[in-house]
Amino acid sequence: MHFDGTGFLPSETVSNQVVQVAGPAAGTASKLLSIVADTNGSFSTFWLVCTGELLGAPLELTTRGQTLW
Repeated sequence: MHFDGTGFLPSETVSNQVVQVAGPAAGTASKLLSIVADTNGSFSTFWLVCTGELLGAPLELTTRGQTLW
């Protein structure tokens, strides 16, 4: 899965977390995926779906910058 985000501070560390919304493991969260925003406050990253159980499952992405923690 590919994620893009904007509106963060330049060079701010941005944390992304994916949670399974429904299915056999609803509520299961991924490890926090951190990336540093560029000089425009944007980022681009990916998350590898590594289990067949998540294929087709509804997922939710939460993205937060350091200033929102």
